[in-house]
Amino acid sequence: MILLCMVFIKGLQIMAAYKIKWSNLLYLAELEFIPERPAQLIITDEIIQSISWLTAASKHDRKLLRCDDNGVLLVGNAWDNLSSVESAELTVINGTPGTITCTVPNKGVLISTSTQPVKITYRRFGTVVDEDVYLPPGWLYWIAGHVCTVTATYISAPGSDTSIVGVTAFN
Repeated sequence: MILLCMVFIKGLQIMAAYKIKWSNLLYLAELEFIPERPAQLIITDEIIQSISWLTAASKHDRKLLRCDDNGVLLVGNAWDNLSSVESAELTVINGTPGTITCTVPNKGVLISTSTQPVKITYRRFGTVVDEDVYLPPGWLYWIAGHVCTVTATYISAPGSDTSIVGVTAFN
């Protein structure tokens, strides 16, 4: 349920209006202002609510949200606008983990598994705490933030096949 606050003056219905300074968070790449964007905007409650429902904020601007024909929200992968700066293929044999130490600063690491389940242990830059995640076969997993080390351990039964784990750092 949505509640709107309204002011009634002599039978007239007036919605609250706010003056706000222009902000990069209000910048919509899809809109073009002619001659230029205003220094101040007067926005009513309905417009503010609509902007929050129909847009998503990044660190520097807002984007209009879009859906496909089925109504599914279209989003990209976390690594889509980043560049690969380092990659490794870890061959993980039962009992012998594979490890990579990232030598290039990164904004995150993408892990891809092959045909076997694996345990991924990683450490972020500036911490001494290892974090674990268990991944199924044929999976992509994004670790956000500056990652220093990634270790993959094969978790299947003894005497089973080896597994390949791809690790790609992005910046």
